[in-house]
Amino acid sequence: MIDLHFHALPGLDDGPATTDDALALCAAAAADGTVIAVATPHISFEYPEIDAATVQAGVRTLRAELRRAGIALDLRAGGEVALTRAIELPDEELRALTLGESSTVLLELPWHATGSGMAAAVARVADRGFQVLIAHPERTPLLRDDPDLVRGLVESGACCCINAASLSGRAARRTTAAARHLLAEGLVHAIVSDAHDTVGRRPAVRSILATAGFSRAELTYFTEEGPRALLEGASPGPPPLVGRPRARLPWRRA
Repeated sequence: MIDLHFHALPGLDDGPATTDDALALCAAAAADGTVIAVATPHISFEYPEIDAATVQAGVRTLRAELRRAGIALDLRAGGEVALTRAIELPDEELRALTLGESSTVLLELPWHATGSGMAAAVARVADRGFQVLIAHPERTPLLRDDPDLVRGLVESGACCCINAASLSGRAARRTTAAARHLLAEGLVHAIVSDAHDTVGRRPAVRSILATAGFSRAELTYFTEEGPRALLEGASPGPPPLVGRPRARLPWRRA
C-alpha cells in the first residue's frame, strides 16, 4: 500500500513527539501493509517554523533510524499544506513540499470559508502547474456538508483523498456518511491513514477497509493505483464507485 498522508516526523507538529514514537508509528504502518508512506507535516501559519528544508532533513534522519531499526517502510517527503499558506508560498518552496517530489500538493482546505472563495483559491494553486489533492473532505465542514462543492473541485481537475478512519465505527456519523457518499459519487482517488500516533489516530488502512466491505479491486485502486499515480504527478484515472449515492445526506435540510 501507498499512504499519501502520514504524520511521521517527530517533534514537528501534532504527530509523534519523539523518535521512538515515530518508529512505533512507522512499524505499525508497515505491519498494516504500507510499503511507501509520505511524511506530511502541517505546513500552516500554526506551525510557521516548518518549511521544505525542515521536512526534508527530518525525512533523511528518520529514514536512517528506520534502517537501523529494520523497519521496511519507504518514507518520502511531502507536506499537508494549508490552502492559506499554499497561495502565498513561492513556486519553488511549494514544489519542494509536493508528495515525493511529484507535482501533487496535498492541500488542507479551511474549515470555515465560503465555497466560491475556496474554489477560486484552489484554482490559483492548480493554475501554477500543481496537481491538487484535497485532504479529508469528509471531515472539513464546508466540504462535508456540500458534496456538490467537492464535485465542482474534482470536475475542475482536483483529486480527493479520504481518511480510512472515517469509515470505521469510531468516526462520527456525519463523517462516515459523507465519506460513503463521496465514494459512491466517484469523488475519491485515494484512501489514506492521516496517522498521527499508534492509539487515537493510528495507521490502520487495510484493516479498516477490509472490514468496511471493499472488494480487492477497490482496495487496489484506493491504496495502490490511485496513490501511485498521484505520487508520480499523474492522473489516477476514474475511481470505482463504491456503494450507492444518497440523494439526501442525513444531516442536510431539505
